Amino acid sequence: MGPPPGPAFRREGLGGADASPCCRAHGPPSSRGCLPAARWPSSGAARLYDGREARLSRVSDEVTALVQPLGQLKRIEAREVWAHEARDFTPWLHANLELLADALGVGIEPAGAEVPVGVFSVDIVGRTIPDGRVIVVENQLEATDHSHLGQLLTYASGLDSTVIVWLAPQFRDEHRQALDWLNGHTTEGVDFFGVELELLRIDDSAPAVHFKLVAQPNEWAKATRSTVQARQWDEASFMDDLGRRAGAAAVQVARSILAWGTGQGLEVWWGRGKADGSMVPTLRLGGAGHFLFTVWTYGRVEVNFQYMTKGPFADEVRRQALRERLESIAGVNIPVEALNKRPSIRLDLLSQPRALAAFTETFDWAIGEIRTS
Repeated sequence: MGPPPGPAFRREGLGGADASPCCRAHGPPSSRGCLPAARWPSSGAARLYDGREARLSRVSDEVTALVQPLGQLKRIEAREVWAHEARDFTPWLHANLELLADALGVGIEPAGAEVPVGVFSVDIVGRTIPDGRVIVVENQLEATDHSHLGQLLTYASGLDSTVIVWLAPQFRDEHRQALDWLNGHTTEGVDFFGVELELLRIDDSAPAVHFKLVAQPNEWAKATRSTVQARQWDEASFMDDLGRRAGAAAVQVARSILAWGTGQGLEVWWGRGKADGSMVPTLRLGGAGHFLFTVWTYGRVEVNFQYMTKGPFADEVRRQALRERLESIAGVNIPVEALNKRPSIRLDLLSQPRALAAFTETFDWAIGEIRTS
């Protein structure tokens, strides 16, 4: 007869302290059909049985763990989350641009949303980190189409962008092939990306966004690894390189602009370009950044009209007023058609005290307009 059911036992007498656990619980063996103590297994056999029971218990626990219920992964439509592309999805993407940056393998410093290019507007514009290239993002909430491909090329040329991203929930084969063709036939250093937007949910959880690359330059992985080694500019390295390339007068102008920006309470962002250093005095207001101009180590200051997409200077009339104030400086000429671009001014044109004062007073006025709007 096999061992009785239940926990471990001892070979003992029939009653009292010598009774088996079964007998102590249920009475004499004859009344419950228990095994008489004289016929119980030896202590060695009991230990073997105990060990087998423990192993069976562990196996049972492991099997239970393996068959734990799992959630069901579901793919949901983008329109279930964002009803409108421009009003809903673009602002969300602009605020969560690091998710797209992770998919591309490069940092992105946002510069604006719905940035005008002629009569059109590109969804998102920024600069890559660390090398400072202009990146444009065109997104849509349906499958790719010819219209958006044309818009993408228009925006890239209008903003002189070298990193062009097309984002959609579904890429048609012909559009993915078009991006591959562009990557193989355009000028070196101009990179096109196709990114599929996936929305995933486990059972009734909140939806999660997944960006999947479906088209990219062949050398992109190698390039992104090399840009990680690009330098982080700071005041000392910036001024040193500027002096070497543009001279002492340009350095003096840059230092004066830096001191002016600090006095205005602006945040100064130093670029991470491999070849060219940049200094961007930035007005942070209400959680938004206003990038008014950028000073470069090759001796020029760019006026960032194309990034003025919010606040008073989203209005072209205000940008025209800013342009006219800057043109009051001797030697400065900004074409009217540059009001949606990034025209530049030589730093040496600001070396005279009167010219530098006119420049900083112009941006005093611009900052005041933004703060009071």
